[in-house]
Amino acid sequence: PDSGEPYVIVTDRVRFRGNDQMWGGGSATIDRSDITARGDSMQLDQRAGFGLLVGNPAVQGKGARPYTLTGTRIELGFKAREVRSVRARGNGVATGSDWRLTADTIDLLLDQRKLQQAFAWGRKDSTSRANAVSARYTIEADSLALDTPNEVLTEARAFGKALSRSKRDSTPTADVDWMTGDSLAAHWIQEPDSASGDRGSSESSGSRGSKRRDPHGEASGGRTKSKLHQLIAWGSARSFTHLYNQKDSTAGPSLNYSRGDKIDIALTGDKIDRVIVSGRADGVQLEPKPPAPADTTKKPETR
Repeated sequence: PDSGEPYVIVTDRVRFRGNDQMWGGGSATIDRSDITARGDSMQLDQRAGFGLLVGNPAVQGKGARPYTLTGTRIELGFKAREVRSVRARGNGVATGSDWRLTADTIDLLLDQRKLQQAFAWGRKDSTSRANAVSARYTIEADSLALDTPNEVLTEARAFGKALSRSKRDSTPTADVDWMTGDSLAAHWIQEPDSASGDRGSSESSGSRGSKRRDPHGEASGGRTKSKLHQLIAWGSARSFTHLYNQKDSTAGPSLNYSRGDKIDIALTGDKIDRVIVSGRADGVQLEPKPPAPADTTKKPETR
């Protein structure tokens, strides 16, 4: 349904055709409470539900989880005066609060003014690939599809020489695990976002325990964050992982290299819980070198 909220359009030069079509040039901007778009020139066709921005174009979403999209040109799709799609063609870059997506083409789908899905792919005639990067995780492939219902990341699918990398922590020297295959899927679950503050201390005793969680992980009492829960690779799948001893933090990790038709890695917290390899499976596991025995040689007495 039409929200009735108008778009504020500012441009140096403007030309109209009837009531449905317009062209603007020179620092063109489109602004509303949920979205801002800009470019050196613009075109809008309300009847066709189409908009175009060129010349250093950028679109910014203003929701609770804001995002920015840039590219060589940006196409807007409208329905009932609401933006339903934002597509960057050429050098596409989409950024959120904790992720960055790059590809030749990036297509963002919106509903109820929130990002619901993102698609990214490279050109067939080039070596460009789609990349999704966060502080600890990287996924790259010929094409990517991300599910973000109500702006909450739940799943990513990668197709065509898919590769995932992950680090134990965000430090530059952290150990890197990787997984590759013809295709790959990553699943996230929602956990309370401790960075948003201690909300429990501000709650009355009568309201504690009354929090509800919607299907996409938003608790009624505060925000959540996405945490990687599972990685699956299909087709010529390979993986290299570090497995740490939870009972001895001083011991080095075990190193595991696996191959198979399918590899399924489950994580608990930020640590690998299990690795299941199926279909022509093989691999190597290297255990850490045991600590050297204590030196019991008696030192000679000195006078």
